Amino acid sequence: MIRIQQVFFQRAEGDRHECQPRTFFSLAQADLFVRTAARTAPDDGSYHKCDAVVVWDDGTKWAFRFDMTYGHVGHFSAFAHDFKLDLAWHTGIMAAPDGASEEERAQAIVAFDKMYPGRRELANKILTGDYEVRAS
Repeated sequence: MIRIQQVFFQRAEGDRHECQPRTFFSLAQADLFVRTAARTAPDDGSYHKCDAVVVWDDGTKWAFRFDMTYGHVGHFSAFAHDFKLDLAWHTGIMAAPDGASEEERAQAIVAFDKMYPGRRELANKILTGDYEVRAS
């Protein structure tokens, strides 16, 4: 198995002292941080944007945005869950979000493929290869 080497995480919104870059060495460590840090996230249904990059031992990287909400307080694996959902979305295997038709989903995937060439193939490689994608 190709193990996760590091997870880089940085809040893009929130108080300045909360927006410092952080490095973790597993999805579980990132989840532990999110469970605590979410106490300062909005509790009105909105969220704080966070940037994340997962890096594996072979140098493969996956960057995505994590939306931290107050609801993540105590949530055991919010970060790891959203990370896997992001991978699944980019492979094209996820169904359309609520309120979107399958045609709109297909159009969005085509648009993503144009904006981010190779991203779908990378997501497939990570999900179907021997890459660590679970919080352990």
